[in-house]
Parts: sequence; C-alpha cells; structure tokens
Amino acid sequence: MSEFDSLAHVLLTTNPAENARKRVSAKLHGMPAVSSVAREIAQSYVMLATGYGLDADAFPNPDGGCAVAFYQTDERVEVSVSVDGAVTLSVEKGIGFDFDEIIEPIENARRDQVTTHVARLALQGNRWKLPVSLISANTTVLLSGFATSASRTPPRDRVQRPLQMDAGGSQSSSPLVPART
Repeated sequence: MSEFDSLAHVLLTTNPAENARKRVSAKLHGMPAVSSVAREIAQSYVMLATGYGLDADAFPNPDGGCAVAFYQTDERVEVSVSVDGAVTLSVEKGIGFDFDEIIEPIENARRDQVTTHVARLALQGNRWKLPVSLISANTTVLLSGFATSASRTPPRDRVQRPLQMDAGGSQSSSPLVPART
C-alpha cells in the first residue's frame, strides 16, 4: 500500500455503454438453446463492441449457436458463433434486404479480424462515442494501432489551501500525514 491508501475503497462509475452491455448480455443468457461455448464467445464480442459505444443486438442460430451484431448508422458487423465456437464474420452496409457486403464473409475468423472491423465501425465517420478510455480486465488482444506510450510527467508544486466549511471557519491547511500500516 502507498502511504495514503486505505483499506476501504468505493468506486462508482457511470458508463452509457454499460446499460447496452447488460441488455444484450441478458438476451444472450436468456437463449436456452444456445451452447455455453457460443454464449461465452459472443459475450466477449459484446464486451468489446459496447466498450466502443456501438449499438448491439443478439440472436439465436438454429444450430445451437448465436449471432451478435454491432451497428453504426447503416453499417453492421455481425459475428456468428457456431455451437462449437467457430466464428463467421460479416460486414454489411444497408438496411433490411437492401444491403451490400463490405467484405466477403470470413469463416473461422480470428479475434483480431473481428476486432479490426469492430474498431473500424466505431471510428467510421470520425465519430467516437466512448466518453472515457477503454480499459478492460478481459482484454485478450493487444492492438498496436491503439498503443500509447508513457512519458514521465514532473509533479506539480503542491499548493496548500484552507478547506472552507459552510459554518464555523476553516480546517487546517497543513500537509496530509501518511497512514500507519
């Protein structure tokens, strides 16, 4: 622990993508005929795409697999997962029956292929919906296109200011005392 850490932490976050992720995840887990393998793989893609702020939906496949689709305007990336976990990737533009395939469907698509098309869809039209940086404990792929380099930033001089209270004056402005462990 650092000198100012405590044992009790409370972190509340709000992320608009979380509601979309929960909705699609609940739909995936409510599909009784879908294999657990297909569901888990589809769930990992839902986490990826909703993290980018994309609209998403899920559908059961007749073979016991499922499909998840991610939308941005009239473009769609669809990931179909078979009962045994094989992934087919489709990228389309258009709505309803009037659509064009952007790429030929890729059978046995790799995760990096799906990630590339999901990221392209999120960045399409220079629109980035994500209000904060995406950091996920479930990340399994390192994309060099999104790598950032770190540089040391010199610390700023600390300015001591009295803490004002509504009534009764102010508190001490002396520096923090490290917690004892």
